[in-house]
Amino acid sequence: TTPSVFLSNRGRNSASFKAFCYIINTTTGDTVYRDSLSYSNIPPDSSFWADFSTWNAPTFLQNKPMADFKIVTFAKLTGDNHTSNDTVTKTFKVLTHEIHDNMGWVAKDVDGGASYNWVELVSSKVDSVDTLAPGDDGEAWVKLGRHTVIYGDTIDSVYVGSNGAIKLIGQDIEYSNQALPVEGPVLIAPFWDDLYVKSSVTGGPDSLIYVRVWPDSTVIEWYRVAVYGSNRLFTFEVIIYTPAAPGHGNIKFQYKDMSAYDPESDDATIGIQDSSGNKATGNYILYTHNENPFTPNWSAGKFNGLRKFATTPDGLEPVAGLMGEGGIPKSGQAILFVNPQPTGIGENDGGLSLPHVLTLYPTTPNPFMKSTVIRYAVPRPMDIELAVYDVSGRMVSLIKSGRHEPGIYTISWHGEGNSGRKLPAGVYFLKLEGEDKLLIRKIVLLK
Repeated sequence: TTPSVFLSNRGRNSASFKAFCYIINTTTGDTVYRDSLSYSNIPPDSSFWADFSTWNAPTFLQNKPMADFKIVTFAKLTGDNHTSNDTVTKTFKVLTHEIHDNMGWVAKDVDGGASYNWVELVSSKVDSVDTLAPGDDGEAWVKLGRHTVIYGDTIDSVYVGSNGAIKLIGQDIEYSNQALPVEGPVLIAPFWDDLYVKSSVTGGPDSLIYVRVWPDSTVIEWYRVAVYGSNRLFTFEVIIYTPAAPGHGNIKFQYKDMSAYDPESDDATIGIQDSSGNKATGNYILYTHNENPFTPNWSAGKFNGLRKFATTPDGLEPVAGLMGEGGIPKSGQAILFVNPQPTGIGENDGGLSLPHVLTLYPTTPNPFMKSTVIRYAVPRPMDIELAVYDVSGRMVSLIKSGRHEPGIYTISWHGEGNSGRKLPAGVYFLKLEGEDKLLIRKIVLLK
């Protein structure tokens, strides 16, 4: 983004002056940009546009879908100590095409690096393509090619719902979509709405859910599913990656045909969440909910949405690209949810090298008897403390303390306390603290 200011010399004489530009994050109060320009002998009664240097706006925002900024420009004549009458202030918003949560998950659209590569199942002649017809408000069980880990839960099968969502246990997937998080298990919602998989769809073949399982991925396609009570049809799919190791696969949503979306009648929830369903402490990424893409229900919690990057000087305006009306992705678009990884591997394996935030991964195994593996990621140089506390809040084992360089760290902990002796069996809390962030995981030591 290149800030510009319109300058005028309205006096009777030539003038020399400096023009200044500041950009301020109104949430933190930090001045994130400064520049100045000098001009000499500007003729009287003349005007021109002055371009400052380019500002590289943030490409992602931690935990927030957008941020408010203020741009301040003013001109100062030699000997002029009263710049207030030459000052112009504007506010604007920055939206992101990438969002991070505190567990290290990253969600991004095509502008943020996700690729759209539709996996066609309907026309496939491969015998291993299965079809599901769960009807109205129904679910069907699907076995994955391998296990994967999503928000600390190890899964090898899922329940696919007709209402455009996936759960990890056989609970009903309600037709009344809500803003995440919701009570229940891990939820994967590519287009959670009141949908209906039915036969004799007007204008074409039956609507079905198609499934193809490979060892390294499972593709689930909702083909021409209808909004209940209408003939509006959608085709979209989810790819759950299941790499051999370390077993933390990405998740991708792809949208082949969303042209029938009606923002006046339809809404949908798009995103993922962990199994806590807790609005204060749960982990989730809400892409969109309800019909207005720029005023969704962000009050649900601290890890919020995904938006395409855009800036506008006079406030927020809809932007072309990923989002269609109602915040629903257009046909031919994708959203990639990148699962935190202890090693850096590519998208097809479901990988991530180093998160942008301090991250404490789930310990494995948990519960454990002899030892458990602790992994944590440090995004930049910082002092950290990694320690184990008992249920009374007493530190019983200081594992690491001190300066860390950026990287992903792996430690095997054998359940020993500060004395070097094995701790009693029971529930403990692993705490990672760095800068102003505190991350906690429950671990269980068995006899």
